[in-house]
Amino acid sequence: MNRFNPLDWKRSRLVTALALIVVAAVVGAMIGYNHAWTIISAEHLDPADPYMPVIYEKFTAAGAVGLSAVAALTIYLFEIVRTRGP
Repeated sequence: MNRFNPLDWKRSRLVTALALIVVAAVVGAMIGYNHAWTIISAEHLDPADPYMPVIYEKFTAAGAVGLSAVAALTIYLFEIVRTRGP
């Protein structure tokens, strides 16, 4: 019986997985920041509003976490399929 152990990855695959997740987080943060900028511009909000940094932070964090979670889940599922294959 082939048992899957997610902690028993080769070091090279772990480094690749971590790099992909970090890249996904950076790209997600950039997408989130751009989305916040689009909303702020479309709503014609005042740039001097003290809540502007909060809006940027929330969208940036949400984009980073969302995209990195999708990347991590994809990598994890790929590893499961790969280890259970013939």
